[in-house]
Amino acid sequence: TGFGGTADKFIMLLLYLELENILSDNAKSGNAHITAEIAFSDTELKILDTMVKDTAQIMSSPPLEKYTIKLAQLGGYTGNKNKYPPGNIVIWRGLRRLNEIQTGWEIATGRCG
Repeated sequence: TGFGGTADKFIMLLLYLELENILSDNAKSGNAHITAEIAFSDTELKILDTMVKDTAQIMSSPPLEKYTIKLAQLGGYTGNKNKYPPGNIVIWRGLRRLNEIQTGWEIATGRCG
């Protein structure tokens, strides 16, 4: 078992596509202060806050973008000095890693199984 089966990959793809849609809609609407709760659960936000240090780039970003950058950093995004936005691959890797961390946290706290 574990992450990596066809069904798991399909679910992660759907989550990734939903996040892409939310970010795209956010950019089009010009509303830079949409809350991160539209895309992330409270548990996911706590994990991201615990696992990823706030940097200058993160602190200067609107809430949804802030947590998207943190997610990308879980996937290997370095946020280089040119401030290129995170790409699809690091977002995908970040989603996978966040899912694995959240599963472990739920098992450890008795919220799973």
